[in-house]
Amino acid sequence: MILKSTRSVWNKFIKFLLVAVLLFGGVIFSISSSSLHAETVKLEKGSPIYYPSWLGNWSTNYYYINGQLAYCLNSSRNEPVNNNSAYAEISNNMELLKVLYYGYGGPEDVFRDDLVTNDTNKYLYTHIMASYAYSGDIYGGKNWDDLLANGIGLKWRYEQIQSMPIPSNEFNFDGSTNFNTTAYYDLNTGTQRTKDIKFNSTSSNTVTLPLQNGIKLHNVTKGTVSINNATIYGGDTFYLETDISNKHDNYSSGTLTGSHKTRYAPLIVKSDSTSVQDIGSWSFTYDPTQITLSVDWLDGSQININKVDNFGENISNAKFDLLQWNKTTSRYEKLREFSYNSVNKLYESDFLEKTDLNEGKFKVEETV
Repeated sequence: MILKSTRSVWNKFIKFLLVAVLLFGGVIFSISSSSLHAETVKLEKGSPIYYPSWLGNWSTNYYYINGQLAYCLNSSRNEPVNNNSAYAEISNNMELLKVLYYGYGGPEDVFRDDLVTNDTNKYLYTHIMASYAYSGDIYGGKNWDDLLANGIGLKWRYEQIQSMPIPSNEFNFDGSTNFNTTAYYDLNTGTQRTKDIKFNSTSSNTVTLPLQNGIKLHNVTKGTVSINNATIYGGDTFYLETDISNKHDNYSSGTLTGSHKTRYAPLIVKSDSTSVQDIGSWSFTYDPTQITLSVDWLDGSQININKVDNFGENISNAKFDLLQWNKTTSRYEKLREFSYNSVNKLYESDFLEKTDLNEGKFKVEETV
């Protein structure tokens, strides 16, 4: 007897629901979250691999998903055939992800330095570990002790892989997902700016920062300046800048998500039959992580100066004078010296007060 596929039954059920909507209206149903990450892939079956004779009369095959090495995930079942339009979905199985990522052919292949085991057995061992991580099926009802009895200490390798970090890519500003910084007065430009900030992510991933009126984003890496909406790429270093004279509300980017798939995850081609294996490989999916960037702008009541040497080290023995405008003499006159805040490593003007005489105009001069 040929079993009808689960997908065929599901399609008929969907058609029934559509008819019900037309006849009665108001039918509501939900779709599982995994289907939101579904895609169509090419599944290829490669050459066979036979287990060593002392492990029994078993075999597997090389598999490829969209040309990338993949593995059978239910060792005791039959193997699927080629399929140019196979249905695949993202899995949240982190144990499986580690095997696919750190196993043979993965981005951080732990077998890479193994000069004793041949590539065929490396693939076979990764297949066994992947099957165990996914379905608990080593093969034919065997367990780790059965393998050890035949001289294969694969349990140790599996535990080594599971002790490694969950594969991930960075997605943050200067190491923080909620980055906050305080602007300082730039003596060279007479503006206020943030320190240099690095967007850590893959080079293809982007975020777009919405900017307030009068705010500029200087992309140090690319040598560009943006206003309104500024897009930056993973690896870019940038800073925000604005004038010192006008008061600005403190800046917040709001929550930002990446434009590209950067989170490692298993991609599974699932079989419609309980007698046929699922196939899996590592892949990328969208990272749900959200990051924010916020800036405390100077409110015009105080000027802060950050002075560093050519190596980026803070200089604490400089001298700065604060001058204010005198509209009667039409000259800037010294008001006081800046004080050095050793905690924040900033030179501070103390609070400034706008008067009719100074018209809110101040100037900074470095004296030492």
